Amino acid sequence: MEFRQTIRRVWARLGKRLRGYSGDKKRDHPKDYQERIAKEVEFFKSYENVHDLPAIFHYWSNKYLVAKYRQFGFENPRQFFCLYMRRACRNFQNQTCPFVSVGSGNCDVEVELAETLLQSGVDNFVLECLDVNQAMLDRGKALPTPILTPGDPSKNTTS
Repeated sequence: MEFRQTIRRVWARLGKRLRGYSGDKKRDHPKDYQERIAKEVEFFKSYENVHDLPAIFHYWSNKYLVAKYRQFGFENPRQFFCLYMRRACRNFQNQTCPFVSVGSGNCDVEVELAETLLQSGVDNFVLECLDVNQAMLDRGKALPTPILTPGDPSKNTTS
């Protein structure tokens, strides 16, 4: 019972944040939230290379995060998702495993994940991309997407 209560509490807090209520009284106005969302959408409407991060990010992540990742069997966040998505798909081989990527932007990471899963012989999944910015999702739709060749993972390609 305690676990369910904790989940309900966390879900309630998360729901408030997703609706734009931060706990900061100055920012708790839906109008302010809508304005921030509009600025974000406008900025990323034409900004395509969202993964072009400053050199300090790579220095910091390689110095402090990679060693922690390695303890769990992966080198980077993409490998993390691929590892656990593959594991879920293999645990439920007779089902289609649904995955959702929230904040997927241009969907390039998601396409790469799908390609990696298909190349490793995993094909019982659906990966849905969600983002607040429709322009970014449209760029994702225009990306080459993995083509599944049933029964032969070596023939899975990208179109």
